[in-house]
Amino acid sequence: MTSRLVVDTIQASTLGGNMVTIPTGQKLYAPGHIIQAVQFYSSTSTSIASTTYTNTNLSGSINPSSVNSKILVIVNQSVRPGSTGVAYAGGGVRLVRSLAGIDTTVVDSVADVTGPYGIWFTGASAGLNYAMMHNICYIDSPGTTATVSYRTQARMYSSSVAYMNFNLADTNGTSGSNILLMEIGG
Repeated sequence: MTSRLVVDTIQASTLGGNMVTIPTGQKLYAPGHIIQAVQFYSSTSTSIASTTYTNTNLSGSINPSSVNSKILVIVNQSVRPGSTGVAYAGGGVRLVRSLAGIDTTVVDSVADVTGPYGIWFTGASAGLNYAMMHNICYIDSPGTTATVSYRTQARMYSSSVAYMNFNLADTNGTSGSNILLMEIGG
């Protein structure tokens, strides 16, 4: 048997001030509202010179509370693309979802080994170095309540290298990247 309560307004009691409390163990279903948010930060520097995708040390996980939830993924990836002996540097960063041991590319900025690339710089001389933030914003529908992990991967053009989380202004320092995961009620 299902119970149904129909009201126009829910108001806190005078004892509760202006707050309505959901008892422990119960869930409030409110489609379109943020249910939880988790943020992960990485300042671990790594260099990527491969033309195949390589992990960037930026990842995060979330446990959706409903199979109908959506996950808003916001990535700010610190990238310093550079070149070795040529006046151009190119590459791409992609977002990968891991669920139950299966990896799925959900955002890919690079079509193939020859491009087009999501990151591309040209200059007047060889040995380019640029510092930038590569941003990804994506809404995913994983359809599960199991742990869902997201990570970034990068690959570079044949004569390019990318330094992830490396601050160009301070050759001994690092710059950070973050990934924000927000569960949105569906």
